[in-house]
Amino acid sequence: MPDTDAGRAERLQLLQQVDDRVETILSTYASSDVALQLILGETVGPISRAGLARAIEDAEAALRESVDDTAARGLFVQASLLLEELDSIEVRDRASALHHALAVRSIMQLVEQIVEAHETSDLAMSLEAGTQVGQFTQARISQITTQVRRNMTRYCNGDLPQICLFDEARAQIEPDMEPRQAITAMVRVASLRALASDSDGALALFGQAYEQISDMDAGVTQSSAIDRTLRAQVNAGMLAEARARFTRYGGLLRDPESFAMTMIEHHLSAGDGQAAREGVLALDDVRNRARMLRRIAQVQAEAGDTNAALATLEDAAEAASGIADEAARSRQMQSIARSIAHAGALRDAIRTAEAIPDPEGSTRAMASVAEAALRQGARDTGLDLLGRAMSRTDEIENASTRIARLIWIADLQRQAGAVAFNAESRIRDSLAAFAPGAGEGARASFALYLSDQGEFSEVARLYESADIPALVIRDLVGSLARHGEMDEVWALLTREGDRTVRDDLLSRVIAALWDVEDRRHEAIALIGRLETPAQQGRWLTRLSGLFLEEQSLGEARIHLHDALQAARLVPGDANGMAGFSLETDQSIVLSTVSEGYLEAGFLADAYLAALYVPDAGIRAVLLARIAAATSDR
Repeated sequence: MPDTDAGRAERLQLLQQVDDRVETILSTYASSDVALQLILGETVGPISRAGLARAIEDAEAALRESVDDTAARGLFVQASLLLEELDSIEVRDRASALHHALAVRSIMQLVEQIVEAHETSDLAMSLEAGTQVGQFTQARISQITTQVRRNMTRYCNGDLPQICLFDEARAQIEPDMEPRQAITAMVRVASLRALASDSDGALALFGQAYEQISDMDAGVTQSSAIDRTLRAQVNAGMLAEARARFTRYGGLLRDPESFAMTMIEHHLSAGDGQAAREGVLALDDVRNRARMLRRIAQVQAEAGDTNAALATLEDAAEAASGIADEAARSRQMQSIARSIAHAGALRDAIRTAEAIPDPEGSTRAMASVAEAALRQGARDTGLDLLGRAMSRTDEIENASTRIARLIWIADLQRQAGAVAFNAESRIRDSLAAFAPGAGEGARASFALYLSDQGEFSEVARLYESADIPALVIRDLVGSLARHGEMDEVWALLTREGDRTVRDDLLSRVIAALWDVEDRRHEAIALIGRLETPAQQGRWLTRLSGLFLEEQSLGEARIHLHDALQAARLVPGDANGMAGFSLETDQSIVLSTVSEGYLEAGFLADAYLAALYVPDAGIRAVLLARIAAATSDR
């Protein structure tokens, strides 16, 4: 058998087949002489269990070594390409100095990955030993890292590249920027500096954000800015600073209890249940108290303390009973019933759901509990409850709402392998009762349900007679695509005259096919039919992610470059292609491309893509993300 990757794999497969047959002898013919000899460790013909185990172990090691060599070579090709590109970077200012430094860091990262992740490969051993491999020599590496230090000294006051990047991110937040946008960007950059362990820089930026907030006029905008900044400090782990700021600015918040609940969530994350419960008891609004008690119960249930969770849910139900608004009380009781069911107390959950006076709320809660029962294997209980929920829908006055609940019930019945005839009959009767031109949303929702069940005979008639709401038609084309009904998909797409809406629908079709592994090639082919740069950029970036998962860095980078070119198109571009209608849309797509480069480890490419982003706030946050990623490496 040839000593190639394929040959090694075939050898391992054959050895595993032999091992399976030996195990069959031992289990099926345990009393035979052959089985007895093998159990005693004797050699039978050319086979002994010990020898077979050693052969399999050696074959696995040989295959691992070949995989390591292939993976290391792929990384090495990318490192070599980046090394060639490095020579073309002309360092003449701060931006180009950072571009050069990040290119060097990407190269070093790839080399480190080869040495650490593929240590058994020939390449890794050669690089670790300092042997020249292609253009890689210790002298060459030393030369380019020295050049980076010189550039940083000249253009960044001697700071490390990540500190220089953070400073550049701060500089992007222009003084004349709209205050709310400037504060948002500042807070996000501060959070990323904290993530990179630059607490001094983070505190300084948070301080600047609070200064700008103080200058704002009192009102909703100021209150919202204070709330976002306080939450960001808590999430950054700066609790003492956040508490001090809350003491100073809390009175300006429209809803101080909202921030108090953020602190409760933090106590739960830290495992301090006592502090969380004390925080809940200090809440004045019974709705908030009920909600946070449910959250504590969820954490208790996840930790396996079911009795404590159920006791806490009783407290939540008691708090919810004091809510004056009937609709709000119904919503809380629905959530509590669902939480009780998830904790495994189905009888208590059913009793809670059925006790809700509002028929729509009760039906929703009963269906949620039934779904939990089905997932827990209590099929009879779940189906019985669905039947009772279906009867309760007769009390729902709004026909569209009634149909929506019946569709949910029918879907759960189908999932449980039961017949949904009664629910579907009720849906058809309710649809027939609509006046001409009414109930189009409900009709389209039923078409989507039937499509998901693979029953297409009725679908075309339903959607052809309906003015389908945009959200429903997006789901419908996806469902039809998953079931291979592409003629129906194209019929729906050709009905839409607006290019942007049509591309949005086609994007949903691509997403549906993308999730079906043996049809992903169809999804990739459809990317070329997208007409708007926004959708092209998004899907080319996602395509790059597919190659990234497969460790094909070269292919990933090619698709990211294509996505970058599509995303850079602007309205009135010379090539005649319409670009983005809004600067924000273009900024979002370009930021996605930049993040794609960042995930792939191409820091310099991520930096250049970020510089193209027209929105200064988004650009600042991207640069801070790159800085945070650089400091981790």
